[in-house]
Amino acid sequence: MTDKSAAMVIGFIAAQVVCLGAALIVMWIL
Repeated sequence: MTDKSAAMVIGFIAAQVVCLGAALIVMWIL
């Protein structure tokens, strides 16, 4: 696996974590 594809996978996982965290925060606030 190249560095670019590894970075894409890491970025994708990070985006999923950020979206999940934002959803949990919104649910907690509401």
